Amino acid sequence: MMLSRLIQKTVFILVVTTACLVVAATEVNKITVFYYSTETMVSNYVSLKREFDRSLASQGDFSFQPISHATTFEEVAKANPDALLLLTSWHLKKLQKEMDLFPILVGERQGQNSQSHILTTNKENQQGSDLKGVTIATAYSADFARTILLDALGRDQGFLVDSFHLLVVPKDLDALMSVRFGMAQAALSSESSFVSFQQMNPAQEGRLHVVGRGEQTLLPILASSRQILPSAQQEVVAILRHMADNVAGKHKLQMLGIDGWQSYALIGAGGER
Repeated sequence: MMLSRLIQKTVFILVVTTACLVVAATEVNKITVFYYSTETMVSNYVSLKREFDRSLASQGDFSFQPISHATTFEEVAKANPDALLLLTSWHLKKLQKEMDLFPILVGERQGQNSQSHILTTNKENQQGSDLKGVTIATAYSADFARTILLDALGRDQGFLVDSFHLLVVPKDLDALMSVRFGMAQAALSSESSFVSFQQMNPAQEGRLHVVGRGEQTLLPILASSRQILPSAQQEVVAILRHMADNVAGKHKLQMLGIDGWQSYALIGAGGER
């Protein structure tokens, strides 16, 4: 009788232990890609999530979750060590001061993995000091905009940068259009967006003038808190990387402002172009 109860108890423990291991394995294999950008405002989170979920969920228990606020994103990043994070290079450096984060992929656009940011105005021959108190249109977060402005105007120009009023818009092109229509006196955008704006509006060419240029920054980066990726994370990385191999996948990547990926390891080996 005692032996029978002992066997039943042992079987019960084995069943419970096995169930716990299965649950644990399921949780490990469930991977979410959390996305937040300090360089653009997502105009349609539902559409962005839907498109990326279609690619990820069909391959496993994977999902994509865009987030609208930096604080929320940072809290989620710290609370979900098995997640993958898609963020700007500036934000990556900021978070690396608080947690372990290892870059995996960096975005590419037209063969380039970096971009420069410029400050443009609607008046010729202006110096940075002429801009005190102006309204600057930008799609960037306040912290990121301040960093770029200090790069563009000089690290000793904090008093000038603090005098600016930011008009936050969804995209770079919206910032440039804001200057055109008189809603702002200056725009902070990527140089590539400025070139595109001039190509789309040839009549406006020469009407916006560059008064400052920030340092080159990498395009969006996919990162993990794991230096050695678990198999489930490797699967997600492969799915995202191969999205550039077809038209539909490239269309989805363009929603992030890129058209492909490069291994971050190549940059460390001199692969940045």
